[in-house]
Amino acid sequence: LALPGVYLVNNNIFTLPFFFYLLAASSSVSAFFIFLISPSRMENTRHFQIANGITPTDVDTDTHGCVGKTKQVWRGLVKSKDVVLLFPTVVALMQVNLCIAYLAMFYPSIEMYDYFNAAVGETEAKELVNLFPVLFGVLGSFMSVASGYICDRIGLSNYMRCYTVLSIVVTVVQVYPSFVAQCVWMVLWTLSVSSFIVIYMRFAMRYAPFEIFGSFMGLLATIMPLVQMCFGPQIGAWMHA
Repeated sequence: LALPGVYLVNNNIFTLPFFFYLLAASSSVSAFFIFLISPSRMENTRHFQIANGITPTDVDTDTHGCVGKTKQVWRGLVKSKDVVLLFPTVVALMQVNLCIAYLAMFYPSIEMYDYFNAAVGETEAKELVNLFPVLFGVLGSFMSVASGYICDRIGLSNYMRCYTVLSIVVTVVQVYPSFVAQCVWMVLWTLSVSSFIVIYMRFAMRYAPFEIFGSFMGLLATIMPLVQMCFGPQIGAWMHA
């Protein structure tokens, strides 16, 4: 929706705040339909039991109301702490990797125009910024499905090896001050972001019990941007220098 949004705002058909209101409304509609088709906690538990040859049993359904939901969230956080204590080295290494990958992938997108402007000049910087949502929207949508399929076929270990090589190539291409190199970087960056999400989710699935998959993944996600939040100004000053 970035391209029609830019067109509508640029031609004074919509204001920027109104476009964001429409975007929020479409997100709400999307969330509602996701809510309708998503399995409940009990359905998910029974599916897991049947798939693993376990006789289905009743599960804790004390999740009605605010108090019940709060207790459920708290239990998920406590169990997530147990996962960290059980695999401290693995979780610590993965968390460091997530923080570094977050800065390496998402920080350039935040500073994209300024970086392109310094690398290739204002005219080509505008072309690159306009090209980015096309590449990310089309290729990113495809890779969101394809990356998970590839991981299923080759396994998580081989998938991460390929991701490591891709990250190195992305880093090398990014520093070349040419229009073509930056176009290649945007393509590889899109592949890298889509691949990264699969690793992040699959790691939570491997190490956390299924009933706290979301809680454990949320805990990792909460810590991930803390480096940017705590050291963002310093990082910005270093980048400016």
